[in-house]
Amino acid sequence: MDLRWRPVHRWLGFLAGAVVLIWIVTGMIMVTPRPATPSRSPRASGPDYRRIERSPAQAILAAEAVGDEELDVAGVSLSALGDRAIYRVAPRGRPPVLIDATTGEEVVIDSALAVRVAVAAYSGPGGVRRVELNERRRLDNVFGEVPAYRVEFDDGWGTAAYLGARTGTLVWTERANGRRAMIGSLHDFFVLRPLPGGDRTRLAALWIASLVSLCSILTGYYLWLRGTRFFKRRAAGQP
Repeated sequence: MDLRWRPVHRWLGFLAGAVVLIWIVTGMIMVTPRPATPSRSPRASGPDYRRIERSPAQAILAAEAVGDEELDVAGVSLSALGDRAIYRVAPRGRPPVLIDATTGEEVVIDSALAVRVAVAAYSGPGGVRRVELNERRRLDNVFGEVPAYRVEFDDGWGTAAYLGARTGTLVWTERANGRRAMIGSLHDFFVLRPLPGGDRTRLAALWIASLVSLCSILTGYYLWLRGTRFFKRRAAGQP
């Protein structure tokens, strides 16, 4: 019986050891202090909220006028998009509609607007190197929104701004952050999110890895117990 369980335990231990090794190494890297980088605090003061002329109710009406239909609104939030104050009107189960809080017009995110917003909030050296629309997540935007406009600056640090094409959310990242994000995605299997199934695939992989580790532990205990005096006496028919 032991001879049959030993190869099973060996291979389970090999797989479980690989998973634990990944968790340990990536965890150590994630808690390592980040190297200092030049300050890039936003230089833009943001919108003047005193100029807001539209109420949340008017923003909802404007959003309904965009699609010429009544919306089942889950929420309305006020935020900044560069030097503009905007309402995010969020219908249930649908992307939000962005409404200018001053003019009441729909705000459409495009590459030109992404560049203006990023440049207004950037305080580092160098100008815009390139701008592109990312339909899929990159290593420096593993957890960010997609699709998003990526505005990269020529500063030697790989600084880039991601502006969500649907929500207008602005996120900053650097080349080093991309590497750390990739390592972090290995730690909790977020690297599997782009695969078919998304989070369900990631959670299934976590369950399988946990199950393999548990089976490795249980088979190890079983083999250990089989070698104890108690089990040896029982196998020999002794009390």
